Amino acid sequence: MDLGLSLALLKEHRYQALEDRLAAAGFKPDTNDKGNPSPQRWICDPSKGIVVVDLLMPLFADGASAGKPQFLTPRLAAFAIPGIELAHLDYEHLRLSGYALRGGWAEQDVSVCGPGALVILKALAFDNRGQNKDAHDLIYVLEAAGLDEVAGRIKTFPASVHLDKALDVLRSKFLRADGVGPVRVAQFRGDAGEAVRADAAGRVRELLRKLGRV
Repeated sequence: MDLGLSLALLKEHRYQALEDRLAAAGFKPDTNDKGNPSPQRWICDPSKGIVVVDLLMPLFADGASAGKPQFLTPRLAAFAIPGIELAHLDYEHLRLSGYALRGGWAEQDVSVCGPGALVILKALAFDNRGQNKDAHDLIYVLEAAGLDEVAGRIKTFPASVHLDKALDVLRSKFLRADGVGPVRVAQFRGDAGEAVRADAAGRVRELLRKLGRV
């Protein structure tokens, strides 16, 4: 699970409380392939069922770069994610139900990233790492939420360098059916047909038209 943290966590000095609550719930820092701690990723005791939490936060540390950890405490860090603050402007409320890690059935209201913010974040992620899944997820959100809904939410976002960068990525990498974005969508879906690529490019073109960016 990706957990987007607000900068208010820093202003209100609540980062130690977050670490304490994760530890109290049975989580601990994960380890990477070399066996070193990954303080930006916490994992619960496998005996309780594997749950992994990736902590995400806007850039705040001096010299921080996208996708790299920023330390909040000696044991707790968060991935630096440009534009993650948009998820606190565009979100949905969902009620989840199930058995808690320490036992007992529970229901909990949670806030999840909305489709407008997710499209912007996926565009930035694709530009940063170029993974097929990021391109696919971006188009999937356009398909599932609808272009009008996504465009309407993006129009409410304040002007920012992250928003402009994301829209530039959509223009440069997704407008052509043979562009790297639509090609990666087709590769992820295991369909090399031109129709998949053309559909992806067409959806992005229409989104940008609705935003007045083409």
